[in-house]
Amino acid sequence: MTNTTPSCDFAGKQGLPVYVVDDDITMRDACSLLLASVGYQVAAYDCASCFLGAVVNPEGVLILDMRMPGMSGLRLLERLELPRPGLEVVFISGTAEVVDAVRIMKAGAHDMLVKPFRDQQIIDAVDGAYEKASGSRCDAVGLAAIREAFDRLSPAERDVAGYLAAGLLNKQIAGLTDRSENTVKVHRSRVMQKMSVSSVFDLATKLDQIGVLDTAPHS
Repeated sequence: MTNTTPSCDFAGKQGLPVYVVDDDITMRDACSLLLASVGYQVAAYDCASCFLGAVVNPEGVLILDMRMPGMSGLRLLERLELPRPGLEVVFISGTAEVVDAVRIMKAGAHDMLVKPFRDQQIIDAVDGAYEKASGSRCDAVGLAAIREAFDRLSPAERDVAGYLAAGLLNKQIAGLTDRSENTVKVHRSRVMQKMSVSSVFDLATKLDQIGVLDTAPHS
């Protein structure tokens, strides 16, 4: 049976990029070189608007300076409207204002580091953010694949899928849908194949993941 859910082959450090957005060239270059040295694919920008102009749909880890000329880091964070699957933000700031930290975390940032910080601190912060971004990206890809498979079902197959997920037997489904039991068996087989599942439990789980289990028909 062919699995319609793709593997997350971007799980390694070269899979999703790390962006460094900071107007301080010394800090920007230092972070970029450090993270590249431990295996990350790094792209650097000297302003928030430059980043927005270059990256349409960012995925990975964004290292973002708090205060920059023009658009501030916090304003950029708000523009990104987190949470976004596959993207996590690590803030760096020259001050440790409690008000700023609260706003940053409320806006969805993963972490905040106050300059000066040790090399290992930024590596650890990026490692944690990268793992979280990779996980949410995998989840989004998996859900998209399940939704695509469900959309390929015919209306009759969707009916049968809903009844199966509700726990009904072939004979019961046949009676409720005015179909022969053999026809229900054919639809059932096609549903299981198209949805890449081997049990009714797995089918119900996938329907629940894409939010259609609650709309499934019941007896």
